Amino acid sequence: MEANTTLKQDTQMQKEKSLEVEDEDEARSAAGGEGLKKPPLADGVELVSVYNVPFPLPEQTIPELCRDEYLKNILLPYRTVVEKRKRTEDSIELLFPDDDGPEKTPEALAIKRMIRQTRLWSAHRSQVVSIIKRRTVRLYEFALECQKASVDFMLPRLRKQLGLFSNPWPGEINEMPNNLFNWSVDYFMQRLHVNQLYLDVIQRERSTSDLDCIKFRTDLHEMVSLLQEVRDDFIDGRDICKYSMTLIHDAKYITNSDWINDINKARQLQEELQYNTFTNHSSRNYRRTTIDRQSNLKIEFEHEQAVGPIDLRYRINWMHSCIDQKLMKLKGKEDLLEKELNEVRTHMKQDALVHNTVELVIANLSASFKTKIREWEEKLETDLENVELLCNHTSNNLQKVKDDLVFYKEQQEMYKQRIIEVKAQIEQEEQERIQEMERRAFSLPQKSLQKQKRQSKNKKKKF
Repeated sequence: MEANTTLKQDTQMQKEKSLEVEDEDEARSAAGGEGLKKPPLADGVELVSVYNVPFPLPEQTIPELCRDEYLKNILLPYRTVVEKRKRTEDSIELLFPDDDGPEKTPEALAIKRMIRQTRLWSAHRSQVVSIIKRRTVRLYEFALECQKASVDFMLPRLRKQLGLFSNPWPGEINEMPNNLFNWSVDYFMQRLHVNQLYLDVIQRERSTSDLDCIKFRTDLHEMVSLLQEVRDDFIDGRDICKYSMTLIHDAKYITNSDWINDINKARQLQEELQYNTFTNHSSRNYRRTTIDRQSNLKIEFEHEQAVGPIDLRYRINWMHSCIDQKLMKLKGKEDLLEKELNEVRTHMKQDALVHNTVELVIANLSASFKTKIREWEEKLETDLENVELLCNHTSNNLQKVKDDLVFYKEQQEMYKQRIIEVKAQIEQEEQERIQEMERRAFSLPQKSLQKQKRQSKNKKKKF
């Protein structure tokens, strides 16, 4: 029983240590992600990543597949490997009773000691694996939060830029009838059941520049709405492939929709019918109408009807009546096919008009965008040249200032030396002047004494 209590204490201490390691990892990740360290592992246990994904990722071969589905397909084999590993680890764990039992032999005690060590190692290993999994899950959640934050940061700014582009253009989006320039496939299907005369009316009432402005503003508005849908998917955690990507695919109904294939099939059928029709001048069945065939049959059998027996004449008349009935049915089918053909032609004309209009608008938009890009590239090159010239001029001025500074420093030293020399010369001249004055002052008393001596001598001689 004492061994069991010590074993429980050891497992509890190990759990507390693992929780401390987890708290340290959380503190480091909250501090900025720097200094993340691996959790302590037991001897012989390797740190295996949950998703051993190669880097860089393989190329995406299917362009219609969105990025979430693409990443799910890449991570699918690694998830299965992790699940299998988890099942094997769960199956390896052993459950043994806590009591020692009545057996007290050395072999039984050794076996129980080995069992305790195995349980301790498996528990420690499961704790390490759970720590690694929790850390991987947290890193994955942090990456998702960073993605959401980046999308939430960039999309409103992009929407604001699109709004700034849309504001200067004249015209209102809601002025166009039947939502002519909207991207939704529902609006397009509604327009197919409406009389297309409003296109001619719009062409007469509006100029090309006004329609271009409204089309440009409508396109920007549709882009803004799609960006808002993408942002809502990221913020709410919805599947992009089921919501925003579906709207984006529906918006491209002009290029990758089923009705494009229907138009191509209808055109091919029209070409085949035009080749085999009786009204086509290049067709082999031209001039062979039903009336011509009937008249030819009458002319061929007219002689047999005149000279033949009465039963043969009745048979021929019966055959003519059957042929007339069959021709009448064929004529009805031909009229029905002609009606369907006219409807298909009308539908094709409308679709071709829509397609040509869209192609014209796209060509005009692409040409205007190319012109703007070319202008901005020229402005960029001009600005770069001006900046380069300004930098060269500034560097030349800076070099000149540096040279002048060196020159003036040398002149300053020279002037200081000259001032010292001049001061020394002035002091020397001052000293010489003082000495001269002293010498003169000393010489004057000597002369006066000599003069007095001469005068006293003269007086003595007189006396």
